[in-house]
Amino acid sequence: MTRIIHVGWKFAVLVCILLSGSQTLMAQQKGQYQPGQYGLNAGILPDPGFTYADYNINYNAKHLELENTLPFKGSAVYNVWAWENIFFYVPKFKVLGAKFAPYIAVPTLATGSLTLTFVGNGGTVGTRGLTFADTWFQPLNLGWHLPRADIFVGDGFMAPTGRYTPGATNNVGSGYWGNHLNGAGTFYLTKDQGTTANIMGDWEVHGAKTARSGDITTMAGTLPINIQLTPGAAFSDEWGLG
Repeated sequence: MTRIIHVGWKFAVLVCILLSGSQTLMAQQKGQYQPGQYGLNAGILPDPGFTYADYNINYNAKHLELENTLPFKGSAVYNVWAWENIFFYVPKFKVLGAKFAPYIAVPTLATGSLTLTFVGNGGTVGTRGLTFADTWFQPLNLGWHLPRADIFVGDGFMAPTGRYTPGATNNVGSGYWGNHLNGAGTFYLTKDQGTTANIMGDWEVHGAKTARSGDITTMAGTLPINIQLTPGAAFSDEWGLG
């Protein structure tokens, strides 16, 4: 068992080094998962009982890299704040030798859309007041504590509870359901557990959304043209050394 764990943390360090040199690729859309939530202690779950955590996330950019760079002028054009309220419940019993730690992120409040799409959905310009965003449920979440590592695997889903109108520029929600298979690990590189390598991954697949593709002029006036789109799958990874 000891040898297997040593191989595990060495492999984690190698993965972190490789990821640090990865290149940005063109994508069809940003996924629902919000990067920046796992860095250190990625694989550690709370102790038995109720636990509350809150995350504050800010994305601030002066231009957007979509299919083409959008040449906006002035100060930051994409300035979004999000406040996540996360509630864990961990019972004393274990499942397959692991902690059972389901959780829900509600209410999640945001000042704008965190899932800017390339088709059919306007972006977020400037900062608006906090509004209810989408809700994350993770009913399956299992975590194991090993002598030199803490790891977890889970499956959750994102419910489109945030405000969404096809073509609007003030959307907060994504407008579609998403299923998220995820996992993380914290590997202790020293015996005193003072130095760690951490990695986390989230694989998401999506349901259909209604998007606006244009307008049509009729005798009754200008009417929007809405279409059904299914955003492609997305994978997010994060890592950290502490």
